[in-house]
Amino acid sequence: MASHVQVQSTATEVEEEGGRWSQLPLDLMETLLKCLSISDRICVTAVCKPWQSVTSTLGFLEAARPPWLIASTFYNWPWSLKTVVGEPVSDIKFLDNLQNKWLCGSSTGWLLISWRKHNHDCLHICLLNPITGAKVELFTCFANIANGILSASPLTKDYMFAATGYTKYHRRKVAIVRTTMGDYRSLEALNPMNIYFHGGRLYVLTQSWEVIVYEFDPDPVMLSTIRVPLRKEHDCWYDGQLAELNDDILIIAYGLHLCQEFDIKVFKLPEMADDPVVQVNSLGGGTLLISQFSEAVSTKGSAAFREDCIYGFSKCSRETMMAYSMKDEGMFELAGIGLRHQTLAWFTPDLSKMETSNIETPAMNLEA
Repeated sequence: MASHVQVQSTATEVEEEGGRWSQLPLDLMETLLKCLSISDRICVTAVCKPWQSVTSTLGFLEAARPPWLIASTFYNWPWSLKTVVGEPVSDIKFLDNLQNKWLCGSSTGWLLISWRKHNHDCLHICLLNPITGAKVELFTCFANIANGILSASPLTKDYMFAATGYTKYHRRKVAIVRTTMGDYRSLEALNPMNIYFHGGRLYVLTQSWEVIVYEFDPDPVMLSTIRVPLRKEHDCWYDGQLAELNDDILIIAYGLHLCQEFDIKVFKLPEMADDPVVQVNSLGGGTLLISQFSEAVSTKGSAAFREDCIYGFSKCSRETMMAYSMKDEGMFELAGIGLRHQTLAWFTPDLSKMETSNIETPAMNLEA
């Protein structure tokens, strides 16, 4: 009778094997990688540092390098992944069978997908890794979800899930967190706009332009409330999103005046709650990618994105995505990124924490 033998390599053996691969001629490595799918190339990059170093030198991978845009619709059309120039990222087979589902978040390399089952008041949520096919299902009390985030991969034991939206028990928009113990807790945050996990804490931005900071032990405990000095214009209603850049928490406040001109402001939260919130006019060479349906993504040194720019804006009069340059203090359009009938969110696979030994690939029947 045949038997299955599992061989586990040590970290040293993996690095030694990776070193031998890194000595291959670049043209041979390029030939090998071109035979692989996009998802397989990502797995190759995540094996060890030598492989990551080698693949980073291959120019043909740059155009398809994440962050990507996940595109979905409310119609019976397939979901897709696109590069920032609108080119499809092919071979992501686990995006099949997602028609008639809602995208309510993209976080830590996972998609948060919701749908309403027949005769059920509350939404059903599936956390899906589109690269590996792994999924985790959650049952919540939300009747409508605005956006959701994760503190870590849901394959870990100590991850947390948080979301804003409406439940059948609340008339106003609320923020609810699923703690590491699996319990759901409602947060004391009136009209939350955006939420963000950072350093084990949860930051909640409200419509009154306050940032409420929570710690967990394991239930949420309010740590501080920080006021953002945003002066509202009479002809402009501001929206906002939280982001992290160089270990700082930023607030991107953006509004569209009646004259169709954008007003963009970026603030940095202080390290100490008693210190003032300051407005910044530079991202230090970094780039921020924002979306209503995904947590903000920061990147630096990518040839696909301009420095000191914020991507993810749109105008009612235009059907293309726009970006804001903090250097020029002006907007520019992104060719190839159409917004019509589409929900767009940024997606970045978590290469540093992708451990194939912990990944399960169950059948992708989301109706089950």
